Amino acid sequence: MNKNIKLKVGDILTYQISNENVVETTINGWAGKSIKEFEILHPSYKVLKLERPQTIYKFKEVLDAKEKDYLSAVIRPFKGKVNYIQKEISDTREDIVVCVACDDYLSFPYFEKGTMYKGMKLGKKYTLKELGLD
Repeated sequence: MNKNIKLKVGDILTYQISNENVVETTINGWAGKSIKEFEILHPSYKVLKLERPQTIYKFKEVLDAKEKDYLSAVIRPFKGKVNYIQKEISDTREDIVVCVACDDYLSFPYFEKGTMYKGMKLGKKYTLKELGLD
């Protein structure tokens, strides 16, 4: 292990104290110091492992391109009046409902459960922004 590596906030350092206890700690106050400096300041510590976790955020679109195009075209005439869009279930079928101002609803034809609008959660009221339709 290269002991000149500089520690960063969030790194996970595993070290052994006097050939006995193994300790795992998340770096906070030691950021900017090297592993070598850490061991010099703590002569009874021997660094065993350094992990540098990487956080990756993936944002999945709720609607696929075809679903987005279709819904966008259908709601275009009253886009400014849409309160929410919701996926509902009835026995073995599902459908999409668009709620517009004054509690008017547009119901779409039923489709087989799990075949369309897979990214939408049942019963959740989505805004146009959440669906990328704004």
